[in-house]
Amino acid sequence: MVLLTFAPLRAQELPLVHYGVREGLPSAFVNALALGAEGEIWIAGSSGVVRYDGVAFTSWRVADGLLEDSPNDIAVDGEGRVWILFADKGIQWLDTRGR
Repeated sequence: MVLLTFAPLRAQELPLVHYGVREGLPSAFVNALALGAEGEIWIAGSSGVVRYDGVAFTSWRVADGLLEDSPNDIAVDGEGRVWILFADKGIQWLDTRGR
């Protein structure tokens, strides 16, 4: 028989990493987050849609085909498609192939 015990971590012992404009996030205003199929983090905010792969941020904006720069929500489905919700324009699927 194996007995495992775990000591609870106090709040000051938890690792906290800050990601902001200094670290490459295009804007400090974030509306929603979603976890992608490959572990990447998708961010919907005032700067459009941003993907963080653990190393760098990649941005999609109106120039890349988005309806507007400020999406309200974001989700990733089982096929890895990124779905974006806009307040007045509905839902849009973001094609991220090749980026």
